[in-house]
Amino acid sequence: MIKNIAIYIVLFLSTFIFNIFYYEWFSWFLFLLVAAIPILSLLSSLPFIIYNLVNGFEIYAEPKLFLNDKCSVFLKGKHKQGFFVPLFRLKLSCVNEFSGQKQRFKIIGSGMYSQPVVKHYYSIAKHCGCVKIKPVSCRVYDFLGIFFIPVKIKQQLTCTVIPKSMAFDFPEYFLQSLVVGYKPKLGGSSDYYEMRSYREGDSLRNVHWKLSSKIDELIVKEPTEPVTEVPVVSLIFNSNPDGNDVVLSHFLYLFEKLRSVEANCIVTVPGSKITCLISDSKQLMEFLKVLYSGQSCNTAEISDNLSPTLTIRNGEGAKK
Repeated sequence: MIKNIAIYIVLFLSTFIFNIFYYEWFSWFLFLLVAAIPILSLLSSLPFIIYNLVNGFEIYAEPKLFLNDKCSVFLKGKHKQGFFVPLFRLKLSCVNEFSGQKQRFKIIGSGMYSQPVVKHYYSIAKHCGCVKIKPVSCRVYDFLGIFFIPVKIKQQLTCTVIPKSMAFDFPEYFLQSLVVGYKPKLGGSSDYYEMRSYREGDSLRNVHWKLSSKIDELIVKEPTEPVTEVPVVSLIFNSNPDGNDVVLSHFLYLFEKLRSVEANCIVTVPGSKITCLISDSKQLMEFLKVLYSGQSCNTAEISDNLSPTLTIRNGEGAKK
């Protein structure tokens, strides 16, 4: 390392000047000792350097994080018995193309490691997007940090940062307007029922005993599920990553509200070729990955009979 080399040069020059002006056996011995220190350090650490060079390292991190969560990056030796490193320095490059965020990190350490080396970073998940973590360089040094051998790590990690649900003001009647009717469902319970005469095989738990006693006939409550329209949600992004995080957090909140009435939604992103039908959490994750990568996706067609579009943009919530 440059700092260690600079310190050694200052020490070497100091002993050299001291030897010139105080020419005694002690000063000469001190000068030779200082001059031999790098060689002794290299010879003593060379077996460990070669061991780590042969076995190599690998890195890994959580593949999915929530916005502003702690990201843990792990470094471990490929040998199962752990590894000893006189001194190492790993440089990492982190790129989030969706937010335009670029960072570099260093992991520096030395000693015997029976467990992976772990470093925690909060800035990696600062914005939503797909963060690509790539090793820039990895160097194993001698004990003094003067000589080194580069170790290649060919891995590239991908960490998806997903938003956290954030409540916002949107038309409450919007959810009610999506429910256009109810249909019978196979099981479960609901606040809405259809009444019909008892048929053989019906569960007695579904019998409406109060009404049956009035008309002297068994009447069954048949659970029903709502029939909903498919709303179109338009997400407006800009060059402000903080504002984009708010848009996605608001959309996640809206998605949870839609799922509470068992409604699907179509999501569009103006200015891109993204039109996705989202009906569950799995499809939501697929939409986010497509959005973060900038790819095109068309899993739904927007027709005239769909519900009016809700637009979510930074600082404005949702508007029709």
